Amino acid sequence: MLIPLIWSCSSDDNGNNDQKKELVDTKWAPEKVVPIIPLLGESEELTQYYPHQAGCDKDYLVFLEQDVMITYLHDASCSVSEQEQNWHKDGSTMTVEFMGYTISGEVSGTNSNQMIIESDISEYAELIGEIYPNVPIPSGSKIKLYLNKINN
Repeated sequence: MLIPLIWSCSSDDNGNNDQKKELVDTKWAPEKVVPIIPLLGESEELTQYYPHQAGCDKDYLVFLEQDVMITYLHDASCSVSEQEQNWHKDGSTMTVEFMGYTISGEVSGTNSNQMIIESDISEYAELIGEIYPNVPIPSGSKIKLYLNKINN
């Protein structure tokens, strides 16, 4: 999942704590990552949907207090494994560890059912290299990570 931003006003700190509390104990299912290419915008052709196991509940993550996140992953038999990872939210910037990657970005869109975290494409360099080897990435490209709220 995100990124760092420093707020200097104490009222902003209180707002940040309130926003952070809204995330805690909520289940979020990763949906997709969408590249944003300069001059082209969002690319549906290059969108990568999260590989949820067919016939299983969706994989999801839960943000907990003290910047701990638990990721619930389903294998081919729908058995669930849990991975404890870190997360941090500072203002509109969020950083998460997810499946071996540390991703920082701006929470660019949220509503009651979806959160979008927009990052520089360099945050996904290793993943992009695995999916599209030997494909040059234009400077200034970004990625949007879409997470959908699962009703608790």
